Amino acid sequence: MGIAILNELQDRLHTLAIAGTNLLSEDFRLKKTAEQFHAIALSSPVLSKIDQMIQCLFDENNKEKEITLMDAITLVNAVVCTQANYTVKKEEQQQITVLEGGSITNIKYSELEPIITALTTKGSGRYEIIRNVYKNKKELFKDFRILPLLTKGLDDSYSELADLIERILIEIGENVVLFCKKDFDAMGGKDMIRRLNILEKLAKDRENDFYISLLENSSPSIREKAMILLGYSSQNIDLLIHLAETEKGKYKTAALTALSMLNEKKSIDYIIEKAKKKPQIYLIYLKNCDTKEASDILAEELEKILNELLQIDEKEVTDKVLKKLQNILPAIDYKYSDKLISVLERYGNENKIFNKVEASKHFIPYIIQKNFYYKDDYHNRVYSTYDWEYNDYIQNHGTILNQILYFINYRLIHTILSSENENYIAMIRHLYKICGKSYLAAMLVAEFLTEPEKTYDICAEYLNDESHITMLTIRKILGHIVYKGDGYYYIQNSNFAYTHSDAFYYNNVIFDYDNYSEYFYIQDNNACRFIAKEMDIRWIKSLTQLQNNIWRTKKKGHMDRNSSYFYDILERWTNYSDVKTVPLFRSKLRGFTRYRLQYFDTLKKLGETDFKTLVFQYATPVVLYTEYQTKIIELLKNLPFTAKDRAKEAEMILKVLEERIKKPQDNIDFKEELQQIIAEGKEV
Repeated sequence: MGIAILNELQDRLHTLAIAGTNLLSEDFRLKKTAEQFHAIALSSPVLSKIDQMIQCLFDENNKEKEITLMDAITLVNAVVCTQANYTVKKEEQQQITVLEGGSITNIKYSELEPIITALTTKGSGRYEIIRNVYKNKKELFKDFRILPLLTKGLDDSYSELADLIERILIEIGENVVLFCKKDFDAMGGKDMIRRLNILEKLAKDRENDFYISLLENSSPSIREKAMILLGYSSQNIDLLIHLAETEKGKYKTAALTALSMLNEKKSIDYIIEKAKKKPQIYLIYLKNCDTKEASDILAEELEKILNELLQIDEKEVTDKVLKKLQNILPAIDYKYSDKLISVLERYGNENKIFNKVEASKHFIPYIIQKNFYYKDDYHNRVYSTYDWEYNDYIQNHGTILNQILYFINYRLIHTILSSENENYIAMIRHLYKICGKSYLAAMLVAEFLTEPEKTYDICAEYLNDESHITMLTIRKILGHIVYKGDGYYYIQNSNFAYTHSDAFYYNNVIFDYDNYSEYFYIQDNNACRFIAKEMDIRWIKSLTQLQNNIWRTKKKGHMDRNSSYFYDILERWTNYSDVKTVPLFRSKLRGFTRYRLQYFDTLKKLGETDFKTLVFQYATPVVLYTEYQTKIIELLKNLPFTAKDRAKEAEMILKVLEERIKKPQDNIDFKEELQQIIAEGKEV
């Protein structure tokens, strides 16, 4: 039997049924198929019957062609069905490949679905989904179904999500190392750099061979990063010296950076010999070196620059001179020698360096990026660690000396936070003894780390100081201190770097913004240092006085934007379980709720129950702004007011609103909500 012709005939008849029998005369394909079928029809009675129906269909005298067509289709379908065959296949078992680093879990797909959707789609809201799930259910991210998607997510077009994924993979741990190497594209882009960042955190020198393999046939950025990663293995010293001698530009810089990371005698000796001839180029690579020879080289260069500054007129300060300082100030880290101490004394006691405002403005742009920006290990982005209120003031009213000393203090502080070598503490104490306020910042940190009970007494004499910079310095140091469950810590980097609404970051330290007194972790022990279990209560009592003195002594400048800095300090210092300080914190913060919404939550945690007039004070300056009106209503509804007190608070806010609105129809929704609260209070 011609199965192919029979199937063709079936298709042609179905097509005709759709098109209609009126087009039968024009259907040449059906006519051709009918002729081919007629040739085989005699081989079977059934086929002959079909052939007769087809011929009848083409008969011009047939008045019931539609019925004939349906009969033919029915018979053809029946014959086609009889010619079908079937086979039974054995059930195949699906093999699930579990990638190394993943875990087979009993987690339901429905729990993973939001993560999978966020990682495989585009659009807004994905960051919040990943962040919230990771915050509440970290174990989901270790599932083998999620890990491949996380790695692909390192290339997400939304950079903040890619940064978050990088941090998540780092926290998952060493199990993701092989996963990051799988399908690595040496010619890739940012996603491959992020993979290398993860390997740097988790594997370091264990993947040295892999780093070496990337020195050839890689994109420029990957080759540069691979060179830096060679700095984790001392086996690479000779290779890195060769690269430092033969490479140019950013590759030479990468090789020197790797050599400085090794901090081995051979690598240090190589850089020291170079620094003797070209200190401006090579001193920066002795940043982690603590030898006397390196300290003396730095001291000589600092003294040379100081002498140069003293010899030229303030209006002739050149970019070249300022860039010299920019290049070498980071090298102060971990340096100690008699010669260096002597030079730092000169900087602390010198009063002749450019006292006019115009000169100081030149200095900030050159020095700040080199010394006061740091790269977040998890986010591959640069954050400011500089107190911008301080910046505004010294840029407009300080001298170059003020700025240089501030940067020197910063490097000294970094050193004592990262090293327990007592020589550095002794050096700072000596400099403070000789130079006084010039090294006050470093002295305060040194005392906080060694004898915290003495720090208040050291500062007491400065609390009414006429120098605005002195009080800003004290405030800045206090702003580094944060309370964690077991005591107070001094955080290495300067001020909070806000990146999202829920979190802020220090170098290697991540705080949850909603409850940072209870949640933060430290990847690097050098990131912060423990101070004491309790803070001297005199500090808490004097914060308001210090803030008032800063306002009293301030000069013309941009000072208003950080007016709540002291209130932030109070909040960071809050120990919710300390019965001695809680009442004091509570009384201090009551007056500050007008500045920030979050202080209401802090007060609630401190056990405050009386919020009368506080919402009114918060609402008064912002009552016309729509974005604040919703927050005001939420405060009225959620704070522990009685119905009458809530109504009274709403009445005062409504009165201010009505006095300020220009048109009766303005803010109508907000007005109605306030009126409803007032009405509910009267019903009680």
